[in-house]
Amino acid sequence: MKNFNTQFQRFTLILVQENVIRSVLIVAVNSAMLYASENVTDPYLSSLFYVTQTWIYTMSLNAELFWIDVRNAIHHEELKRFMTPNKIPEKKARPSEQTSRNNLALSVVTMTDRISKV
Repeated sequence: MKNFNTQFQRFTLILVQENVIRSVLIVAVNSAMLYASENVTDPYLSSLFYVTQTWIYTMSLNAELFWIDVRNAIHHEELKRFMTPNKIPEKKARPSEQTSRNNLALSVVTMTDRISKV
């Protein structure tokens, strides 16, 4: 139960960081743009508002891609933990079919991790 609690807390923290913060920023930017479109007459300030809006939208998209990578990394770590083969007794000359399937799946996960780091 303790492990479930920590996993749930990590999941909740990721959801908060991923969704709530991004949503608050987008609502704030949209509110500022609504204010600027009605009250700001200076072209420099108007363009500054649009640049800020574009920058925040870009950072939000980058954050979304970052959290996708975080979720994938957590998923790959769990796969590696569950698919790591047990030590084969030295008596056996050849590994069982299940162990070779696990090794193949583990090598695919490891290769995916190497590709994602590039």
